[in-house]
Amino acid sequence: TADELRLLGTLPAHAANAINDAQLYREATRQAQRMSALADLARLVSETLDFDPAAQRVADSVCSLLGARSSCLYRFDPASGTLVAFAASREPGPAYQWEPVLPSGTGIAGVAIGQRRPVASADVLNDPRITYTAEARARIEREPRCALLAVPLMVKGQVSGALAVNDQVGRVFDESEIRLAQTFADQAALALENARLYTEARPRRLEAEELARLARTLTESLDPRAVGERIAESVLALFQVKSSVLRLLSPDGSLVALARGGRRREVSDVENDLPAGVGASGLAAAEGRAGAAVDIFNEPSFVMADEIANAMRRAGDAAVLAVPLRAKGRIIGTLSLGDTAGRVFTAGEGGRVPTLPGQAGPLGARQLEHVRIA
Repeated sequence: TADELRLLGTLPAHAANAINDAQLYREATRQAQRMSALADLARLVSETLDFDPAAQRVADSVCSLLGARSSCLYRFDPASGTLVAFAASREPGPAYQWEPVLPSGTGIAGVAIGQRRPVASADVLNDPRITYTAEARARIEREPRCALLAVPLMVKGQVSGALAVNDQVGRVFDESEIRLAQTFADQAALALENARLYTEARPRRLEAEELARLARTLTESLDPRAVGERIAESVLALFQVKSSVLRLLSPDGSLVALARGGRRREVSDVENDLPAGVGASGLAAAEGRAGAAVDIFNEPSFVMADEIANAMRRAGDAAVLAVPLRAKGRIIGTLSLGDTAGRVFTAGEGGRVPTLPGQAGPLGARQLEHVRIA
C-alpha cells in the first residue's frame, strides 16, 4: 500500500545512521582497547628491568594488541647481518615454528630490517618480496600457511632487531594496525634497550658491591687464612660458581691450599697439595695464564691427581677456570673456580678473577704475599 511504501522509504536513512553509529562505536572501542594495551605494555615492562622477562612480556602483549596468533622477537647482529630469535609468545596448542636464525635479508623480518619500515604479507610463501633458505622454506611449507607482519626495532636511529607477528593465511593487516604495531615496537625497543643495559650492568654492580664488602671485611682480620677464606667465598657470588680454591705457590712449584669455598669446603676437610704442573691450577701457575675446561675429566691436556679428581667429582666440579695470582709482578698462587659440566667461562671472567685480591684492597694482596713467604 501507499502507507507501506512511505514507511519503507524512511527505513534506509535510519538503517544507514544506525550502521554508521555502530561502525564508529566499534572503531572507538577497538582504539580504546589498543591504547589500553599500549598502556599495559608500558606498565608491564616497567615492572621489571630483567631482560628475559621484559622480552617475554613484549612478545605476549603484541599478540593481544593485534589479535595475532603468535609473535617472535629477533636481535640484529650487525657483524653478520643475521637475525637471532630471543623470545617468542607463549600460545596454547601447537606453536608456530619461528626460524631461530634468519640469514641477512631473508624472512619477512629481514625485509623489514633492510627497508627500515613495517612489512606485511597475507601469504608469505607466495610473496615474491620474501625469500628463505631452502631448508627454511621446506620447513615453512609443512606449517599451516600464514600471514605475517614484521616491524623493525629502532633505538636512537639504529636497528636493534625486529618484531614479527603471525596469523592465519589471508589476513590483511590494515594501515591502522601497521601503525599501531610500529608504535608498539618503538616503545618495546626502548624498554628492551633499558632492560639490556640494566642486565649487563648487574654483574659489574654486583662485583663492585662484593669488592667493597670484601675490602671492609679484610680490614677486620690480620689472619692470612681468614683473608683467603673470605676471598674464596666472595668469588662464589661474583661468578655464580659452586666451588673455589685459593692456593699459594711454594718454592718447589707445588701449590698449597690456603682456602676453599662452596662445595669444595663441604665435601672435604682437607685439600691436598698440588704438585707442579698438575691440574688446571698447576698449569696456570706454571704457564702464567688462565686455564679453563668445560669438562676437565674429558680434557687430555690436563694432568689430574687422583685425590683432587675425587674431591672435584664429589663437589660436582667439572667445568673449571684457574688463574694465576700476582703480587708485585710475581706469581704467588692461583685461584680456581668450579661449576657443573658445560659451563663456559669467558675470557672476560678469566681476566677479572686474578685482580680480585688487589681490587679488594692492598691488604688482601699483601697478606697473601706474606703468608706465601712465611
